[in-house]
Amino acid sequence: RRPLLDAASVDGLLARCAELWPAELEALERRAEALAAGETPVLHHVLRGRPTGEDWHRDFVSRCAWPVKFHGRYAYAELLDAGRPSDVKVPWELSRLQGLPALALAHRLRALHHPGAGQHRDAVLADLASWRAANPPGYGVNWTVGMEVALRAVSLVFTADLLGLDEPDIAVLLAQHGRFLARNLEYSDINGNHYTACLLGLLVLGMALPGEREADRWLETAGAELGREILAQTHPDGVCHEGSIPYHRLVLELFLVAALVARRGGVDLGAYYHQRLGRMLEVTAAYPRPDHLAPVWGDDDDGRVLRLTGRPVHDHRGLLAAGGALLGRGDLVRAAGPDGVSLDALLPGGGELAAAVGELLAGGAPEPQEAGAGRGSAAFPHGGFYVLRRDGDYCFVDCGDVGLRGRGGHGHNDALSCEVALAGVPVLTDTGCASYTRSRDGRVHTLSALSHNVPVVAGREPAPLSFDRFPHATACPVELVAWDPGGGVFSGRHLGYARQGVAGAVERRIELAGPGVLAIADRIDAPALDEGPPDRAVEVAWHFQLAEAWQPAGEGEGWLQWRDGDGRLLRLDHRLRPGGPGVRVEQLTVPRFPGYGLARERWRLVLTVREALPVEGRFRWSLQ
Repeated sequence: RRPLLDAASVDGLLARCAELWPAELEALERRAEALAAGETPVLHHVLRGRPTGEDWHRDFVSRCAWPVKFHGRYAYAELLDAGRPSDVKVPWELSRLQGLPALALAHRLRALHHPGAGQHRDAVLADLASWRAANPPGYGVNWTVGMEVALRAVSLVFTADLLGLDEPDIAVLLAQHGRFLARNLEYSDINGNHYTACLLGLLVLGMALPGEREADRWLETAGAELGREILAQTHPDGVCHEGSIPYHRLVLELFLVAALVARRGGVDLGAYYHQRLGRMLEVTAAYPRPDHLAPVWGDDDDGRVLRLTGRPVHDHRGLLAAGGALLGRGDLVRAAGPDGVSLDALLPGGGELAAAVGELLAGGAPEPQEAGAGRGSAAFPHGGFYVLRRDGDYCFVDCGDVGLRGRGGHGHNDALSCEVALAGVPVLTDTGCASYTRSRDGRVHTLSALSHNVPVVAGREPAPLSFDRFPHATACPVELVAWDPGGGVFSGRHLGYARQGVAGAVERRIELAGPGVLAIADRIDAPALDEGPPDRAVEVAWHFQLAEAWQPAGEGEGWLQWRDGDGRLLRLDHRLRPGGPGVRVEQLTVPRFPGYGLARERWRLVLTVREALPVEGRFRWSLQ
């Protein structure tokens, strides 16, 4: 077995972090202490006690378990189990073994100061032995999906390198993962993050096992396919085609770790690979809110490649720092800033990458020719992401397809929806992802237009939901009308209701209208071919999802107010035409999911009129 992380590079990484980013090492030690004490976080739940036996095959939240049988004998419906409140992602997430690299790195950090301290090493060896005993190769739910095998393989390789594990049985375990992956790649006519994860697994295993007779083939497959897939799975402007910001982050991490590992092993992924990786990083620099967190836009399963410190999954700045250093782009590294540097993203690059990040942060390298990242408004028209930004005011708008090139993947019914912050304070947010399988109603709730900041016509979805396998959104035609970043204006339209004959185009104009002010103007046209009476009334309901901090603080004719815990006042002035006194105003509490399955209560505002089309709505949000 050949280590991908050598001792000198890892020790250099720890030394650089101790000098420049000590909070990262403190967070690593806290996470390792909890893991060693038998507290394993899994998708915002905590498994208490070291996992043993059936723990590896069950959703400990619902106590539902899956039988241990040959992976090819599972039907897909068994994994989803729509008839019970189970979530197969719980045992999958646990069996990614992503706590082991954290324990191993913390052990190495301790050994530098306290030689002989072995608590964390013992915890790693205990969990490895437990997992192997409960999961014979090819048997059980944790061998049913190639992506899970691949991410577990990455964890195992890095853990073995960090602890210096060179026992023959470790090499055997890794070879079993590699052979399984090579025979069970999650390839499709339109590939997504699963296939990318499989390729990363083959790359890592092929480099780690030079003596394995199939390793050369794994490397050849991974090297060739990664170069093709980064172009196929992203738009020319760098937006991932999954239709989701959390999945953009996951796919970026997969491709970035592959690039870092390939560089250390002398594998050439090609110039086009690094160019597109740079485009993905530019997208990542553009979309964060003023609080540096990314919008939870579309599906979000909290997927990661490495989890060393417990840094919030929606803080994507660590990828900017590591990716910028890899590409020699000081603009990206400085967009991350010193507080955004993440040990999770630095580990695959080792001490050399950490040193490069430090130099670029200090301005030790010349500024590249690319435009500065993350400093103002930005448009990504191929992927359909638009960001308005000015003086702490921020608006992210989705005017793209629903994911997987319009087939529907991890996107929602969120055409022309937006996420808003004023004066740096979140105002309107997306809903996030309840779960994929624990509750069909919960899944539909988070997909629905009702859970996004959009007008809903006649109570219908702008695009029908598909219930093939598990519910997902389908295509809604969208197009850009106008984009004026200097004036802080976006305008777009969608034709979802026109295809159903209940309305014509839905057109939306959004403007940063002054410090702490955002204006939205919507128009819903009449159907082009209306066989009914010209004055037929249609119900149009505008839905606005407020950030969790806001509580109702009064309303009157044409206005509403909310207040947060810091005493700030948020005001909405609205005018619906026609409508007048017939406007129905409702405020109700609904869940938001800032993480996969993590529910937080917040307020939803619904403004409804029943009028003949066309109908217009004008909304002025202001922070006072």
